[in-house]
Amino acid sequence: MKTKSRKLLLILLPFLLLFFIVMIGLSIHNATFAYTPASAEAMRGSDCASVESDLNGAGFQNVIVKKTLDGKAEDGAVVRVAINGKAAFHREEKFRKDSEVIITYYEKPASMPLGYDDFIDMPYTEAVKKLKAAGFDDVAAEAVRDNQGDGETVTEVSVGGKSAFAAGDEFSRHDPVVVSYHALRIAVPFSSEEANKLKYNDAVAKLNEAGFELVETKAVAKGEGTNGYVAWISIDGKTDFEKDGKSYKDVNVVVGYWDLPFTISVHVNFVANLIFSKYDVDVLVDGVYQDTLAHGQDADLAFNLKEGPHTLTFENTGSSSVKGEVKLNVKSDAAAAYTIYCFSDKVTVESKANEVKAVDLTKAAATTKAPAATKAAAATTAKAAAATTTKAAPLVVSARKLVDDLESNAYNAKSTYLNKYVQVKGQVSGIDANGKYFNIDPVGDHWNFTDISCFLAKDKRSMAASLSKGKEVTVVGTITLVGEILGYSIQVESIR
Repeated sequence: MKTKSRKLLLILLPFLLLFFIVMIGLSIHNATFAYTPASAEAMRGSDCASVESDLNGAGFQNVIVKKTLDGKAEDGAVVRVAINGKAAFHREEKFRKDSEVIITYYEKPASMPLGYDDFIDMPYTEAVKKLKAAGFDDVAAEAVRDNQGDGETVTEVSVGGKSAFAAGDEFSRHDPVVVSYHALRIAVPFSSEEANKLKYNDAVAKLNEAGFELVETKAVAKGEGTNGYVAWISIDGKTDFEKDGKSYKDVNVVVGYWDLPFTISVHVNFVANLIFSKYDVDVLVDGVYQDTLAHGQDADLAFNLKEGPHTLTFENTGSSSVKGEVKLNVKSDAAAAYTIYCFSDKVTVESKANEVKAVDLTKAAATTKAPAATKAAAATTAKAAAATTTKAAPLVVSARKLVDDLESNAYNAKSTYLNKYVQVKGQVSGIDANGKYFNIDPVGDHWNFTDISCFLAKDKRSMAASLSKGKEVTVVGTITLVGEILGYSIQVESIR
């Protein structure tokens, strides 16, 4: 039995080997060769996408699709298929899978409706419409800021990067077409000078109506102006412009408007104690230190406050729990008078409505609480200044120097200049309508934001009549305030 099985195995073995050899050969063949799914003739006139799909499905690995604008056929129909350059082949004809297969199909061209020169100066929307109607399906419009036109008219047309063509020239309808045109410039509705007479929300409305797309606002808290009105307008970075001047609609426009604090003048009648509770008093507004009053010495103060409710506090310098308060509801510039009394457990504040008057602004508010050592030094300096009967020569300093020192280090500036008798040169930047004060800036600096306010006593206010904005002046007087927010206050003695 075993002998018969061995004989049978020997007989079948050659056939099994032959079978495996054939199968391996077929695998190699199928991995190397592909057969055409149709003849070249049958493929002509068929849809290009279908023919490409059939060839890929048959195993061809290098199928290339090209278009031609020449000839006559259905749009998208195959006009020729070549395999390794052979354009005539039968169905099921064998080729290597990596053979180069080129399918050429017909694309109906778009015919240029006008010559290049005919498009120039045409409204760009009309040019785009004509090109799309001619069959171009990739038409883009591009604005050019060349400051040479206002009507959005065509400056150039390019097709596939080509800017030279005649009417009737044919292109692929898929070629990118770019229509360049003069960017629209719109007229500014008012001059920069007229803008300063407008309420800022009216100015914004007019700019929006004119067509400006990027209008924003910015509050201006320093300077001289009327709250709610335009302080300045910047159009594309320019603050000086004429009415009906042209600018692009998408430039940045910033409307600066006045949002100034009001000046609140306060006269304090400080009743002195003979023996007990003879402490000095700190003055605070909304919890922020402003000044220190020496016990029993009257004072005139000035605070720059925003509209709305505020709290004025008189506080024992040695104990913050011993204090008195009054409420202020600020709506405009105003003056008030208070009498204060010091007790061991409180500071009593009495409003003296009948004492309200146009006070001498011999002191004004600082904005940050100074260290105790600084306050003590300031009080000592003030007392020494009050005791002086003859004045030494003034400290000569420029407005530029004052501003630079304050911006560099407000603490040092206060220590250097507070209560100093000075001679300051600058140029007038604003004059109070009532002649109470005027402001000066460093000479030649029109964008200074640090105030130097020069206050005039009642008997000196006639000096304001000789001043004018931009005039260079030399002010002699005593610096009564140094603050990083409120700047400097000078009590004026003379103007040269």
